Amino acid sequence: FLAMFGTTVEPALQGLLNIRTKMMEKYPETPVKIAFTSNIIRKKMAGTG
Repeated sequence: FLAMFGTTVEPALQGLLNIRTKMMEKYPETPVKIAFTSNIIRKKMAGTG
């Protein structure tokens, strides 16, 4: 897992997702998932905020 605070700003989100992409490329046999640590970000992504 990659633990990240998170963001609601689209260009910044793309930067975070790029980190995941790079990890997936470097370690293709390892599942790579992102965990956002901010309650506010998680609520917004779930559509409740």
